Amino acid sequence: MKLLREYIRELLTEKTIAMGMCFPFAAKKAEEWFDDHFEARKGRAPKRHPDLNNMDKFKVVHGKVTDQWKKPPKPIVHAWVEMGDLVFDDQTKITKPNGVPKDVYYDMYQPEVVEEYSAEDAVVNCVMKGEGPWNKDLVDIMKQRDAWLDEGVMAEGVEFHELDSPLKYSRASNVKRLAYCDSSVTEPPSGRDAYFKEFQEWENYGRSGRRLKKPRKGDLIPGVSNVCVIGFLDFHEYGENGWYIDYMKTRGDSAGQGVASKLVDEFFERYAQPGGMVHFGKMMRKEIGHLKEKMEKKYPDVTVIGAKNY
Repeated sequence: MKLLREYIRELLTEKTIAMGMCFPFAAKKAEEWFDDHFEARKGRAPKRHPDLNNMDKFKVVHGKVTDQWKKPPKPIVHAWVEMGDLVFDDQTKITKPNGVPKDVYYDMYQPEVVEEYSAEDAVVNCVMKGEGPWNKDLVDIMKQRDAWLDEGVMAEGVEFHELDSPLKYSRASNVKRLAYCDSSVTEPPSGRDAYFKEFQEWENYGRSGRRLKKPRKGDLIPGVSNVCVIGFLDFHEYGENGWYIDYMKTRGDSAGQGVASKLVDEFFERYAQPGGMVHFGKMMRKEIGHLKEKMEKKYPDVTVIGAKNY
């Protein structure tokens, strides 16, 4: 049981408290529940499913969690969703998409519940007041947090997180991700930024090639697991003692900050072993080729290869 808790602790926290997009995430979950349990009927009263406002089955929770890794610990306003005995939040939507056991979540985060809302109440509040928080005390704490950030008290700097990649690759199914997290980044990209911001594709043509009367939903392209991630490196095991780099990308508004170089340095420090190999895959840009050459010189006892495609 102890090992299980330690494993889930890593999935939950990765040494950082969930921040940034927790309120939009909880609001979206409430909207989805509402849509599934409420039917508007023209000329008649709407039809409400019995579970629409059953808070034993679904509720949005606003409260506080404490960052135990900061000295002194600071309370952080947070939002999450409880569905029965499972908890869903923005921080774990990639690593634990099917939810985290409530007892484990509460044991790890020790949250203080301030307000609980049914799906319908949450949707109404979103329309009237925004995505939250809606409690005055929580709003005041949010303002204090902004002050701490301004003073640099809570500046966490940069951290590297390892998790499963949400992207699908044809060459491997067990692709991992090394993510570069800059805690000073608290907002998602303002525009579309592939693989950093979730994007819904739409199909305009059917299989026959004929144009559809109405576009239909295509693939949902996932974003990053946390808004703080401004760069990532996806990789998988390659042979007995090797690694294959599937893909690297830096967030558009963070270009020019050496993010890719720092990711590669961290990757080699963590995984490259004497006598082993690192394959850079198809290198589509000169910058990647330069990184490969740099690591060849820095790690002469590691075989570093890659296919130049530029």
